[in-house]
Amino acid sequence: MAGLPTPHAGVLAPLSPEAALAVLRHIMNVWELDWFDVTSLVGNTNSDIATIEWTGDRLLRAAYLIELEQALLELNPKTGIARWIATPNQGPFFAGNSPLQVLTGGPREMEGLLRQIGRWTSGKP
Repeated sequence: MAGLPTPHAGVLAPLSPEAALAVLRHIMNVWELDWFDVTSLVGNTNSDIATIEWTGDRLLRAAYLIELEQALLELNPKTGIARWIATPNQGPFFAGNSPLQVLTGGPREMEGLLRQIGRWTSGKP
């Protein structure tokens, strides 16, 4: 993710609103999301990116997106990240939801998915 802040050693780096906006634009492009989906990842209820009020919670969510993209690149889903994110998954972690639906839940869900992806890439159940 060229030009975006990179958290080090698994610690989420604090983001400025400008960096968070850059993260959203990047994620929208590489995960092939529309404005509604990408703004819902940071808990915004409408798809107008210009109206996002960058609270601490929303900045934290954007920081998790950086970590999640790095983890997904390592996981390297067979169908590609964009399709994997949007496809409902019947596995026990997702219970029929898509990863995108899980991620819109908030920072706790983002952290949970990040940990689960870490387990998958390390070969742990």
